[in-house]
Order: sequence, then structure tokens, then C-alpha cells
Amino acid sequence: MGDDDGAVGELMDRVLEGAQGVDVGTANVVAARLTDWFKGLWHGRSLAFTVAVFTVVVCLGYLFFTMEPPHEASGVDAGESDPERR
Repeated sequence: MGDDDGAVGELMDRVLEGAQGVDVGTANVVAARLTDWFKGLWHGRSLAFTVAVFTVVVCLGYLFFTMEPPHEASGVDAGESDPERR
């Protein structure tokens, strides 16, 4: 079944490239190639790279949303907890 999908994909690429100027258009050819590239991300070495990048992005997002904002420089000493006690 996997070989049939590859043969059909190659045939569709040829049909789309041949019909580029007639009915299909360049956008559909680009969309088909983008879809094939995206499907390729989920196999082998590309899958490992995809998982690694996704993990880094999720970790950075988590850090961004969980970090406390820096305190404003209001002239309060670091050890003083109540600024009105001055």
C-alpha cells in the first residue's frame, strides 16, 4: 500500500506541474509540495528534529509565562517588605 501512495504522489506531482499554467495554478503546486514536506516531518530523523524543536518551544513558553516580572526600581531596599514603613 505504501508503494502505491508513492506512485500516486509522483503521478499527481507530474499532473500538477504539467497543468501549472492551465487550470491548477502555482499556488496548488506549492500547497501540494508543502503538504508533502509536512508529512515528511513525521518519519525518521525529521521526526526527531521536529520533537526536539517542539520540546524547546514548549519549555521556553512555559518559562516565559511562569517567570515573575522584575520588581520596579522604587527606591525600596531589598530587605524591606513594606514600602510605607519608611
